[in-house]
Amino acid sequence: MPTFSFSLVRALKLSVLLCLAAVIADAKKGKKRTNPVDEELARQALDQLTFTREEQIYNIALDVPRESNGAAENQVTNVCSFYQCSQGKVCSITPDNEPSCVCAESCYDTGEEDERVCSTMNVTYVSKCEFYRQKCIQAVSEIEDLHYFGRCRALPPCAISELQEFPHRLRDWFADVMFSLANVEEHLGGLSEADRDLAMRSVQTEQRYVVPVQWKFRSLDRYPKDNFLSQEELVPLRAALIPSEHCASVFFAMCDRNRDLLLDASEWNSCMGLSPDEVEG
Repeated sequence: MPTFSFSLVRALKLSVLLCLAAVIADAKKGKKRTNPVDEELARQALDQLTFTREEQIYNIALDVPRESNGAAENQVTNVCSFYQCSQGKVCSITPDNEPSCVCAESCYDTGEEDERVCSTMNVTYVSKCEFYRQKCIQAVSEIEDLHYFGRCRALPPCAISELQEFPHRLRDWFADVMFSLANVEEHLGGLSEADRDLAMRSVQTEQRYVVPVQWKFRSLDRYPKDNFLSQEELVPLRAALIPSEHCASVFFAMCDRNRDLLLDASEWNSCMGLSPDEVEG
């Protein structure tokens, strides 16, 4: 049986809670955080490894003011400051002084093994950024997608019994993460006031997983926020799961019942084992 539900969750929770404990303790003492990277890593890790270490470093770097070499650089920085580009692309200013996304010339390689990613064509790339950069410059097939984090390796077949158990472990994990975040202040990466209230009211219910399952759907539905989960929006969750949960890829493919490469709320809830009565309740 996969070890994901025990060893991985324990390790993740321990490291994250230690980081958050330090953040909260310092906040109560009125101390100024001297290492914002720790706080960011803790928040990102508890949000189910949504971002890789490479992205965390890149996102933090965006908040650090850079010394300017001239007015032209200031202009580009200002125009692109709040303009977001997808993976493998960077912001560039057009002749009309408008921001646009272009393929990155290169991606930073940390040299770390855990930054490697495996594609659906069983090809290993040095990082997620590099994979999407290759997609951008059309150096790889359009049908090739990011499969999971880590080097490509042989994955065992998914047994029917494992596939049946998988959603139960997954929704329990969603519940553990949501209830942990309910005890963390929002500005430190915790839940919003509305989600915290929902979590507190559902934690004692018999179906404690119902609210967390719906919460996770909303948290994954980001770009755009349209009540559908695209394959790209599912990548952070699916790619993090596959190395330890080899049924994840098959599971999410089965969730897409109409084969439109999108998951709506009803498909998501049904796949997680939620009945219509539980959702309405």
